[in-house]
Amino acid sequence: MKPPFRERLDFDGANGQVLDESRRYMLMRPEALMGMFRRLDDEARQKALEALAASVIEMGGDSARAYKAHGGGDADALLSTVANTAPDLGWGVWSLRPGHWRH
Repeated sequence: MKPPFRERLDFDGANGQVLDESRRYMLMRPEALMGMFRRLDDEARQKALEALAASVIEMGGDSARAYKAHGGGDADALLSTVANTAPDLGWGVWSLRPGHWRH
């Protein structure tokens, strides 16, 4: 098994990048992102959230494939890897219980 997510990160200051292999990550305060959504009117906010969701599905697929490769092949192993990675990304501590997700 490969090292945990946090240990795989390469903080490449010379090039201004945070990398997990070829996947680039960006550190951002959540208040900055959510502040943008608060400043949008309802229609623009809905469109922005839909665009963000579509982009996460499209671009997040590469991360999901990498998490699957690092943590095992079945859906439960993937969910466990995502949950274990969440704190390293600043997404909080996740607690997943079998039977409470769909795969």
